[in-house]
Amino acid sequence: MNKLLRLASFVLIAAMLFAFAACTEAPKPAAADPTQEAAAPVGTETADGDPTEATEPTAAPSEDGYDPDGENEPPTTTNDPNAAAKYEEEYRLLKEAFAAVQATDFETCAEKVMSLAPNSPGPVCTIEEGNGYRYFTSAPSVLFVDSGKIYISDLDPQGGLFVYDMTSGAAARAANVSNPLGRPMAVVDGKLYTSHSVEDLSGGVIAEFDPCVSEGAETNGFCFMSAYDGTVRMYIWEPQSGPGSYTCTFDAAQNKWSDMEAFGPLSVPFGLEWVQLHGFGPDGSCCQIVWPDENGEPNANPCIVHTDESGKLLSYTQLPYTAAELNTSDSGPGICYAPDGSIYLMVCMLDEIAVWRINLD
Repeated sequence: MNKLLRLASFVLIAAMLFAFAACTEAPKPAAADPTQEAAAPVGTETADGDPTEATEPTAAPSEDGYDPDGENEPPTTTNDPNAAAKYEEEYRLLKEAFAAVQATDFETCAEKVMSLAPNSPGPVCTIEEGNGYRYFTSAPSVLFVDSGKIYISDLDPQGGLFVYDMTSGAAARAANVSNPLGRPMAVVDGKLYTSHSVEDLSGGVIAEFDPCVSEGAETNGFCFMSAYDGTVRMYIWEPQSGPGSYTCTFDAAQNKWSDMEAFGPLSVPFGLEWVQLHGFGPDGSCCQIVWPDENGEPNANPCIVHTDESGKLLSYTQLPYTAAELNTSDSGPGICYAPDGSIYLMVCMLDEIAVWRINLD
């Protein structure tokens, strides 16, 4: 499961998240908020019979809140006596936000811009068979789109980014030294940016520099890249303080990252850990995906939402895929908010790797 998705396993978020979401019409606000199931208190048994346990708090991050080692993940159990009331309030705000906005039909706002079979001619995946089943053991989840081309970091043993030209339909490979291997990347004007390097994909020239993010934050999925106006930015968040806690900008003249700057978390309900943040646009608007609880509603359909920089919902669409379908491999789907202002969603299925271009104005 995508490491970001693991953060989505907060209790209480599944049952109410998609009960009100319709693909073609605005949800109706409930006359009265139904009773929410409270988090299981310490010492009780969960649905599968396992007792809950108290979790010791992790070591505190540094004074500015940034955890350079990426080790201070939040405890999975809370002893906060106000937790149930807090989650009920978050649900209420979430329902109000969705009820106030007309849902955009997916068929209206989305266009499939790539459809290829895995491995040939599409990106490299690992598909195994056993006991009458075919299943992924790996699939790509990192993509970036620039100048009409889709760049995908996959598992080709020879290296190189998979490149798909949306105009001609041609698939190719761009050799590179700094293969991101599933970590955040951006491609702008033919240059590949990672946390520690920039490389000219046509000439092979590479510059290396100090990374702007910890190894732990990268491998655990606590960061992503955005690019607009020709500028590349890295966003890093600590789970304790909400998405987008810090940001740094790449200085192309000196080939280095700027100092890290605080970036306030989005307001509730779209600033919570169970909402995945995937990009910012030039107007400050955000692209996010709202998941059902993976243990509670595997057949629910996630939504892609478009919010302003404060977290106010501007528009959303419900995906035609269930959470289970989107997570046929450990990596999960790939999403990026491209410089052209569109949201690109990559879905890996056993018979197709598809990329959708989604426009939510």
